[in-house]
Amino acid sequence: TPPIPTRIPVEKFPEQEREAYIDGNERACIAEVLEQRMDRRNIAGTLSQEVLEEFRLTALREPEDGSHARRQITASERLGLSVEQEHAVLEELRYQYGLNAHNHHMALERFAARRFSPAEQSAVVENALRVMSLTKGFARLVLLCGHGSTTENNPYASAYHCGACGGNPGGPNARVLAALANKAQVRQELRNQGIEIPEDTWFIAGEHNTTTDHVTLFDLEELPESHRPDVRQLQLDLEAVRLLNTQERLARLPGAPDRPSPLTAAGYASQVSRDWAQVRPEWGLSSNAAFIVGRRSLTRDLKLDGRVFLHNYDQSQDETGRVLEAIMTAPLVVCQMINFQYYFSATDSWAYGSGTKVLHNVVSGVGVMLGRHSDLQTGFPFQALTTGARRFHEPLRLLTVIEADTERISQTISRHVVLQNFFNNQWLYLVSCHPTTGEFSEYQPGGTWKAISPPIS
Repeated sequence: TPPIPTRIPVEKFPEQEREAYIDGNERACIAEVLEQRMDRRNIAGTLSQEVLEEFRLTALREPEDGSHARRQITASERLGLSVEQEHAVLEELRYQYGLNAHNHHMALERFAARRFSPAEQSAVVENALRVMSLTKGFARLVLLCGHGSTTENNPYASAYHCGACGGNPGGPNARVLAALANKAQVRQELRNQGIEIPEDTWFIAGEHNTTTDHVTLFDLEELPESHRPDVRQLQLDLEAVRLLNTQERLARLPGAPDRPSPLTAAGYASQVSRDWAQVRPEWGLSSNAAFIVGRRSLTRDLKLDGRVFLHNYDQSQDETGRVLEAIMTAPLVVCQMINFQYYFSATDSWAYGSGTKVLHNVVSGVGVMLGRHSDLQTGFPFQALTTGARRFHEPLRLLTVIEADTERISQTISRHVVLQNFFNNQWLYLVSCHPTTGEFSEYQPGGTWKAISPPIS
């Protein structure tokens, strides 16, 4: 568990609290500016809230009459500021620190957009559960697990985080969703929408560190006493899986011990996550080749070697086709983006990737260049794609397998130009697995389908 428990706030701030928060930040900014311009020791006792508020109001709007101007001059006189000094402070506040009416209103609007209204809370949970086809059969514990990584001295750190999270760890998203799903008001609204979550079901958030295979569980201080034995067992299971998964992963990682025990493998993974000289702390999503959308029974007995994105989908729970449309226009697009990053980097690493890490110089925290001068590099380095002796990532265009009938898939493609571009131009390959007959069909440019194999049993 995290060493310092924190809470993820999800409720919207009341309007008065939003204004009080922003006003307070503006007054703090004014105090900092005044202290920088004057003797910090002599001014600290005279910076009352009244003085700061007069400066704030004047910075937010030009004086409309003489009385307001005189009030501001009074505040300046308390600080021993001349008219010229007062004017300089206001100009600095408005134009260097952005303390003006426009930015004030923009801050209020941004603050109002943060967090979730009651309607938004239930909508977020409902959409998430339906997209995962998790609308019935809830266990006592439901683990919502994001992923991230731990590396040091690595300009490509974000490449090991979550692509759907913009190259950031996914734990915060999992925490928000779990917090919302545990709210009684949200569950009542979900019942009205046909999703019945049992009273003894508790959602728990986690984050899988893909470098070390540790899974951190969040917000355990909120856990009901009745579920603590379940979580203790979950933690034991996660630790056992961590050791075995790390042992399996390291068999593919250059430089790792040969046939290590689970404990030795775990120790090595922890070591490389902290090693400043490590050019390949993990493979990340290198070797990705396919995206399978369907029930887990479709892949349960297959060994996929970490090469396939998996997304749960049950057509029988998707009467309107909206869930499939959401999957094909969001997760599928993210997988395509990831696949293209690796595809083009592996096709020509010097033109579309970033060459070798041996030559890299980090530029102002925004990118890398080769040696002393070059263009900023756009893709992955050799070390993310090869072992040094052979390719690890083959430049394959993503194969998408969807367990749904061809008519439903075609209808979704017909409504979205981005999907038409993907499949009609064969940037992605698409196969349908019929959910009842098990027949496979391959999508052809132009929108037709071709049977490609006998049905699966």
